[in-house]
Amino acid sequence: MTRPVRVWREGDVPPAARVLPIATALACGEARPLAEALRARAPDGDEIFTWGDVPPAGAGPAEARRAIARVIVSLSLPGVPLLPAAALEAPAAARALAATAHPGFDPFARCTFPDAGPALFVVVRDGATPDQPPLVVQRSRVVCVVNVSGGDELLSLDWRALLGTRNAIRDLLTGVRFNVHGPSVGLAGYQALWATV
Repeated sequence: MTRPVRVWREGDVPPAARVLPIATALACGEARPLAEALRARAPDGDEIFTWGDVPPAGAGPAEARRAIARVIVSLSLPGVPLLPAAALEAPAAARALAATAHPGFDPFARCTFPDAGPALFVVVRDGATPDQPPLVVQRSRVVCVVNVSGGDELLSLDWRALLGTRNAIRDLLTGVRFNVHGPSVGLAGYQALWATV
């Protein structure tokens, strides 16, 4: 199943859209306020539209990585992402959009927002229902992590509880498989990881 994405141009954001200002929320490299706002929202099933932005022409590498991280945060969130048309021109954003075909990105997937520290934004997306066999639940789960700061960060999660493994995790964004020995994974500044088995 391909996850629907709505693309907008300046001035075309639907008036009824519930818009979360991702760029503003993450401008200071602090993920907690956004995660707290998402945890506090009413579970009414309404779509949450989000946007990311792209770096201005001539932006340096750090600004480009920061802008792509905001797009990837947008694609990680529940509901139907609303992205600027220019966002889809970035290769990293295009790869992220292709990765949303995973069952964990079903628009109706259950999402939780664990606290992994001030600079790490984490969304656990469940595409299966809890009454399904554990293996099905784990294989339809994606742990989306974005380091919203410019510095290196260490992510500590219980990978066995989340994905049923402490090794052989696959990153949907890069296609790379890697082993997690223990609970920690290092993320460089503005790096994103969409982990699954």
